[in-house]
Amino acid sequence: MDNAVKYLQTLLQEHTFAVDIISGYGNPIVLASYHHDVSLPTCLVYGHYDVQMAVKDDGWKYDPFSLHLGKDKIYGRGVADNK
Repeated sequence: MDNAVKYLQTLLQEHTFAVDIISGYGNPIVLASYHHDVSLPTCLVYGHYDVQMAVKDDGWKYDPFSLHLGKDKIYGRGVADNK
């Protein structure tokens, strides 16, 4: 886990993201922000470390590997990380 966090921190910082590592609550949290144009809306990408299967038969309302456009949000479990 520590190697993955260090890799993400280095990768994001190399691409001019501001990066904070939050520890002490189980697995560390990598919090990164990037402001290209502050007049644009915010986009939050939340990737996590679990390994739970994401198949629609497990009770997902939408296909977890496809994007779903909500009213004010875009949902896509499994489309932004390695699931």
